[in-house]
Amino acid sequence: MSGRSFLLLLIDVSVWGLTEMTRNVISVLSSSTREIDVKGWYSDGAIIGILFTELGRMHNSVDAARDAIIGRLHGSLSGILSDKDMLRMKITPYPLSREVSDETVGLEKGPLWRK
Repeated sequence: MSGRSFLLLLIDVSVWGLTEMTRNVISVLSSSTREIDVKGWYSDGAIIGILFTELGRMHNSVDAARDAIIGRLHGSLSGILSDKDMLRMKITPYPLSREVSDETVGLEKGPLWRK
């Protein structure tokens, strides 16, 4: 990575567990993100983590990138989720810089899910 800022999004799908709904959310997230963005379980079966890289090429600030990314994901997910389900799913953004370590945000190491 090139020293630019990153954005970690944590998406809480624990309200559904490992169900078809969660599999549909994973499918939409996979098709709505770039190949260079790292996707996997932050907390196995409960919280999906996506690390968005190379934000500097997309926007002038991490805040602008965060807003654009969350807006795009909300738009994509609204195609498969009801308004009630959209409210039940929690998306938490964590802007990161190269100086941030795994311990800073409590990252767990675990297997990645793949498309």
